[in-house]
Amino acid sequence: MAPDKCPQPDPVTSSPSQLNINVGRGGLTKGKSNKEDIPFATGKLGGEFRLLKAYIKEAGAEEIVPDRDIFDIIRSMASLGSTADKVIDAVAEAYLKRIEPSAAVKAYSRVYNVRVPEDEAVRAVAREAATWAIEVAESLGAIRLRGYTR
Repeated sequence: MAPDKCPQPDPVTSSPSQLNINVGRGGLTKGKSNKEDIPFATGKLGGEFRLLKAYIKEAGAEEIVPDRDIFDIIRSMASLGSTADKVIDAVAEAYLKRIEPSAAVKAYSRVYNVRVPEDEAVRAVAREAATWAIEVAESLGAIRLRGYTR
């Protein structure tokens, strides 16, 4: 996507909130950037997004692309000083009803080579989608990641 075509932060809420996550030295930057595979993924929260990629292959991305409701949760919790885990949990909860259970099970089986119950697979996909959504929010300037306190 060309830089001039990238989604822009909402001008009404464009001042970034702070989220308590340390992304500095010795931190959670596991692996390489996933920008080639998952748009706006930075890896700052440690996600490789293998399960999310597999889920997208199974079900498509329509239901998991972060929307205004997801960004509102992230911004409001970040402005309250919530920890990364609390924000991820809240956003994952919002994603639960969006995830297609059979596609989640297939994706989980493909990535981890084990079959799990639908609810476990859905929760795992929702957690990766939530982590990605936070990275998207930072990439778009809605929040800033700092001071990891997991």
